[in-house]
Amino acid sequence: MTSPQSTYSRDETIAAVQSFYDFLVEFYLPPNAIKHPPPGGWPDIDHAFFRPPKSDEVVDLIKNLPFVDARESDDEPYQVYEKSKCVDYSAFEDPGPDDFHPFPLAETIEITESTIVLAAPTSHDGYWFILDVSTGMMTLAEFGDNEWEEYAVPDFYEVIKSKFRSLEVYPIDAEDLEMASRSSDTVNSRLKAIFVEHGWPSKEFRKKECMRKIKIEYNAMYGWPVPEEDEDEESDVQELTSGMDVVGM
Repeated sequence: MTSPQSTYSRDETIAAVQSFYDFLVEFYLPPNAIKHPPPGGWPDIDHAFFRPPKSDEVVDLIKNLPFVDARESDDEPYQVYEKSKCVDYSAFEDPGPDDFHPFPLAETIEITESTIVLAAPTSHDGYWFILDVSTGMMTLAEFGDNEWEEYAVPDFYEVIKSKFRSLEVYPIDAEDLEMASRSSDTVNSRLKAIFVEHGWPSKEFRKKECMRKIKIEYNAMYGWPVPEEDEDEESDVQELTSGMDVVGM
């Protein structure tokens, strides 16, 4: 149950999540990565789905949220933040998942019947998106960092968007996001220049062309082959790597 002081709103939360996913599609995710609930919500999500049980507000929210497709188990997950994936509750087979306790954070953050994890790390460098419907607040939690960011839901997603707009976080592809603070100045400057050249973060952003160039440049800097090379990509690689020193070499 939400408290009298809570800022939580089901409809506002759904709208904020949908807006965030739409933003990611504009930037780097393929449009078919987003799954929308059918009329009446996801049919398999109810009180019996969650172990331990969740509150009425959590069940109703998750039943009606869009998700980023979890994909097949042998595919790399789409990332929604650095080393972080959406928890696609619609993809769990019956019975549903055990609670997403953010181990090893469980000693400092409590996952209750009113709390739900909306994004989880894909590695030790990843982040948790944790919503508490009793307060209407979302937490961005990171391993090894107790100074977590906490915002009301709409503000939370706007802050995350701003990090993408400023290229504090940026995609290499839909399955690999980098934090600028963890990358070298050389990598950051080269890749950020490509994003800006292709119009980011304006409405004129040329997503397909930009993401192809980003992948080519990133792989070339590390001396890696370009996936799914074609004639255009071959010529792009030759142009981009002409006179280029390989990072770390």
